[in-house]
Amino acid sequence: MNEAEQTMEELQAGLADIRQSPKTKGVLELIVRRPQTETREVLDEGELDPAEGLVGDNWKQRGSSRTADGSAHPETQITLTGVRLMALVAPDRQRWPLAGDQLYVDFDLSVDNIPPGTRLSIGEAVIQITEPPHTGCKKYAARFGLEALKFISTPEGRRLQLRGVNAKVVRPGDTGWRRRDEAVMACRVDENYQSKARKPDDFDAFWADVMAQAARVDLNPEVEPDPLRSDDEVEVFQVFYDSIDHVRVAAWYCLPRERRGPLPAILIGPGYLGDPAIPKGWAQGGYATLCVAPRGKLRSNAQFNPGYPGLLTYGIVDRNVYSYRGFYVDAWRGIDFLLSRDEVDSDRIGVRGSSQGGGLALCTAAMRGEVRAAAAGAPYLTGFMDSIELTGTYPYQEINDYLRLNPSSRERVERTLNYFDCINFADRITCPIVVNIGLQDNICPPETGYALFREIASEEKRLYAYDGAGHDAGGHEHGAIEGEFFARHLGLEGSDA
Repeated sequence: MNEAEQTMEELQAGLADIRQSPKTKGVLELIVRRPQTETREVLDEGELDPAEGLVGDNWKQRGSSRTADGSAHPETQITLTGVRLMALVAPDRQRWPLAGDQLYVDFDLSVDNIPPGTRLSIGEAVIQITEPPHTGCKKYAARFGLEALKFISTPEGRRLQLRGVNAKVVRPGDTGWRRRDEAVMACRVDENYQSKARKPDDFDAFWADVMAQAARVDLNPEVEPDPLRSDDEVEVFQVFYDSIDHVRVAAWYCLPRERRGPLPAILIGPGYLGDPAIPKGWAQGGYATLCVAPRGKLRSNAQFNPGYPGLLTYGIVDRNVYSYRGFYVDAWRGIDFLLSRDEVDSDRIGVRGSSQGGGLALCTAAMRGEVRAAAAGAPYLTGFMDSIELTGTYPYQEINDYLRLNPSSRERVERTLNYFDCINFADRITCPIVVNIGLQDNICPPETGYALFREIASEEKRLYAYDGAGHDAGGHEHGAIEGEFFARHLGLEGSDA
């Protein structure tokens, strides 16, 4: 063993210190450029560029075995590694550049802290963490010891991303390393982000025609008691009704057993991957609650089933056959079902949901004037063309996959999506509304939440932005706020819904 190698026991002893790495604000301690293979240059400062990576580094010339043509991989422009790990495997700081990384930071690089899609500011530049894992190799073992390679390759080592992370440059700039007060941090979300969504001139006419087509289809509601899922507090029903194109749609309907007079009601939309839950909690709080399963979801997929993934791009080049034309209407028809029920007070109907459910809540509030209050969390279906650039995760990645195989269709795709973007529905929302977003959400980028909120026409609206929250959008804390909001606007003052 050479003096640079550490035993596994010594390495394990350093985990506690690594776990204490700063999570939101840290320091860039070393910049290393690789002008050619096996050559290292330590820099006082560096320039990061979206086309070149670290200017002067050989990333672009070196190419990659991960691409079909051997060209440089756009997702591995920059590698970051943690200085606390480097101090463990190489106590002699002069040996750190042998790791082959460009940016050496005192920052928590764990997947829990910076999942793919997270943006970090470094001086003037901004980089985005990417999907490809940064793993150890034989060279790493030769330079820092086999035990070091084993250490970073354990399940915990992979979770903490001890070897480091890959990233790409999304905003050029000076790393600012000479100024020691400059930091690596979770990039501040641009609250003034300008969306690419553009409302078509015939947007309202298109949707008026869709609504007219839907109105010509009788609802034909069917309500079946479900004693298996009912309990002493809540009655559960399986509901079915007809929607546009005569597609039969299912839903779960819950009622509190103890009720006096007409009830306030809440319609809930499902997420993209999950199927509708049985909404007993809201019924226990005193609401008639309908959780809709739009076409393609379980119990609603006999006539239309594009799959998941698949829904987001089905018919994406034609607004008249695009999947979300029917999907949206299926949710809106849930309002018709609630209006048909004697136990529901038609003047006290709200909508809510998170992720895709948040998008459905938004467009339902926009298109159904009967909605008196709305709550949308981590809204999906918002800023489509922005999101495919701001995040590299699914479901939005489905659009990038489609465009990669059909590059000539980009203009048609963008034109279609403008009719379905919730940002373009926002100026029709006039009821009281609350929106909550997670500032570290790498699925539904928070920038699109800000862009949406600015366009909402409601006089009573509030945005809750939760720092430290991902796609849950602060759900645990926000639940009480949402409950109080609906109680106030739907007439359940004092309820603990």
